[in-house]
Amino acid sequence: GEGQPVEANPGVRRTFCDSCGSPLTGRYDYLPGHVYIANGPIDQANGLPPSLHAHAGNCLKWLHIDDDLPRAEASARGTLNTSRK
Repeated sequence: GEGQPVEANPGVRRTFCDSCGSPLTGRYDYLPGHVYIANGPIDQANGLPPSLHAHAGNCLKWLHIDDDLPRAEASARGTLNTSRK
């Protein structure tokens, strides 16, 4: 199963592990057909590199990610809505 569902904000549903409470998935009404899976609990996370950075304009001043991936200053929902993987 996907774990315990929580809907703290309208249109955003997240699930958490029944045993430890770790975040597992996120579903967003504005991104239909997409399920976001947290990398932390996945043993194979090293083989699942990101394809873009969203909300780059809100990153912590001390966080420096040195790669050539596309960056969206705010939400990347427009890009995500057009990509169907």
